[in-house]
Amino acid sequence: MINTLPLNELEKYTDNIYEAIIVLAKRARQINNEQKQSLVNENGEEYEEFDEDDVGEIEMTKADYVPLPKPTTLALNELLSGKIKFEYYEEEQPDDEEKEG
Repeated sequence: MINTLPLNELEKYTDNIYEAIIVLAKRARQINNEQKQSLVNENGEEYEEFDEDDVGEIEMTKADYVPLPKPTTLALNELLSGKIKFEYYEEEQPDDEEKEG
């Protein structure tokens, strides 16, 4: 069963909801790339991108299908369990002496 998660629940882990969404999106992209890479390693062949027009030409059997968890769900679970750590990188500001020189 699917449970809804109140948005204010996400604010407990970040400063605001927008920051939580950005953190989740970046982590979901990382997970997606990791899943693609693991498929490449298992199959020993490159993962090919395809257009929507090519979908009719692709044949898959049930044996070829590997159900993977959704990256967004994994990212959300990681954030809620405290496994995601993030920080901001600040650009170094030149000293006042360097500005004048």
